[in-house]
Amino acid sequence: YILDLNPQKSFIRWAVEQGHTVFVISWVNPDERHGTKSWEAYIREGLQYGLDTVEKAIGERDVNAIGYCVGGTLLAAALALMAQEGDDRIKSATFFTTQVDFTYAGDLKVFVDEEQVAAVEKSMSEKGYLDGTKMATAFNMLRSGDLIWPYVVNNYMRGKDPLPFDLLYWNADSTRMAAANHSFYLRNCYLENNLSQGTMELAGRTVSLGDITIPVYNLASKEDHIAPALSVFLGSKYFGGTVEYV
Repeated sequence: YILDLNPQKSFIRWAVEQGHTVFVISWVNPDERHGTKSWEAYIREGLQYGLDTVEKAIGERDVNAIGYCVGGTLLAAALALMAQEGDDRIKSATFFTTQVDFTYAGDLKVFVDEEQVAAVEKSMSEKGYLDGTKMATAFNMLRSGDLIWPYVVNNYMRGKDPLPFDLLYWNADSTRMAAANHSFYLRNCYLENNLSQGTMELAGRTVSLGDITIPVYNLASKEDHIAPALSVFLGSKYFGGTVEYV
């Protein structure tokens, strides 16, 4: 719901006002039942099921898709797979702060090496998911000067109540990650960089971003330390069609 925080900060409201019919995938917060849901399952049961639902609801087959952050990485992988399978329902793709190449993936890489990924996988195997608080803590530690210490000083030491801030509320509203899905993401993207190198395997196929020939709009944020602007920019060259980078 980052795209619909309130009426004054709603991308969805703006898109509707421009005359678009908008559908949004709301991802389930996984529990032990979803531990084996893989990257491919999220494509089949999430993105492609969403396309089926749009067509069933309004009879429209052609879609302009938007992916945000890791959802954008999933969308890019899905588009590469769909290109090989002849599924052309998505006519353009917009990526918000999305990495497809992880060579310069930013500060989060400090938490990603073989030893740490193996430890995360072991922890996830016990419940079938990564607890959302662990992910949130990792993000906050990367910007402790902004997201931790000001609240220690103002709230704990000075006894002040925090001011209401919708973006920080969203930032603190953490979600879990299904074990199989998160393991695939960490290994194939952060550790091995398979998506940009054309070596990611999905549904028995080796997929390539070069097969994505639809128009792409690629938006980066100057202050983003999770998906740095340089990383997003360098990823643009791997698509097979026209890319507008902002």
